[in-house]
Amino acid sequence: MLAPTSVSPPIIQGARSGSLQTNHPEACRDCISLVIPTFNSVKYIKDCIESILQQQLVKVHVIVVDNNSRDGTRSTVRELFPQVVLVALDDNLGYAGGCNEGFRVSHSDIVGFVNADCTLDRKCLSELQRTMGSNQKLAAIMPKICLLGDPTSINTDGNQLQYLGFAACGNLNMPSQTSVGIVDIPYASGAMMLVRRQPFEEVGGFDSEFFMYHEDVDLGLRLRLDGYQIVCDRNATAYHDYEPWRNQAKMFYYERNRLATIVKVYSRRTLAIFALALAGAEVAVLVHSMRRGWFKTKCRSYVDFLTLLPSTLSKRSAIQSMRKVADSELFKYLTATFESPLIVGLRGFGMLGSVLKGIQLHV
Repeated sequence: MLAPTSVSPPIIQGARSGSLQTNHPEACRDCISLVIPTFNSVKYIKDCIESILQQQLVKVHVIVVDNNSRDGTRSTVRELFPQVVLVALDDNLGYAGGCNEGFRVSHSDIVGFVNADCTLDRKCLSELQRTMGSNQKLAAIMPKICLLGDPTSINTDGNQLQYLGFAACGNLNMPSQTSVGIVDIPYASGAMMLVRRQPFEEVGGFDSEFFMYHEDVDLGLRLRLDGYQIVCDRNATAYHDYEPWRNQAKMFYYERNRLATIVKVYSRRTLAIFALALAGAEVAVLVHSMRRGWFKTKCRSYVDFLTLLPSTLSKRSAIQSMRKVADSELFKYLTATFESPLIVGLRGFGMLGSVLKGIQLHV
């Protein structure tokens, strides 16, 4: 067990290890702890924290987890926001590891994770908190996320997830005003989400080996396997400086972690049924990577996936032994069509989507 942090916001040096479970004082159970993982985020961090501190009708406990930035992020947080807890890591643990470290020093029953390049509408947290209410089966929730550079357009109002692990923003670039209500989704976006402490602890939090990208998909599917609900409340709004496919590092982590997620989450029967479809998709992505200049990156993702395979299989064993629902329940929230910007429009994927629709009936 980790001891709770002191009431006065400390600077916590270095990473902690072990269980995600922590004692948290009764007085903090009615607030929301928000974890902001940072890495060279000085451009964004001031606006992000200010938008959180200006939230209406909710008490907020802010935790910045800095992944060994070199651009003044830490000094900016110390100087401008002395009330914020700063966890100063000695190494870069990525989004997944940074969020887990922040969770370990959080105090509340509801914990949020926010990208540094996001800002929140003043009523965002109060709306999300109201929707979560006392529904203990609702494990994770996200707001509608609009584009920071064009607040009238959607970044995502509930991400889409295809059977083979390809993920995409829901209703990207569509008008924000038409997106309202509360909808079930396969997973909550890592750009901004709230989770309940107990379910997050039950499934082991984010997979720190993922480092970044697709860790939100992996978390969402594990929560779903544990029988929990995940929604997007489109009446709450956040804003994100979204840049799709910004570099080859994203390609590397996205592809490596997509495969690891499939191996961890699906049953043996589903993996066997999808084997040929998955192989066909991999061939198509490899061809696409050669044409677009990231073939070596794709190959490196395979090498790293295989390097981590023993660890992935160990996690798979634990997940499969604890799962409470069948894959058929997961597929209610997934799609056979290919909407990811990585593969949309690729030759043959339309036909493969049709094949997957038929295969899904037998899972």
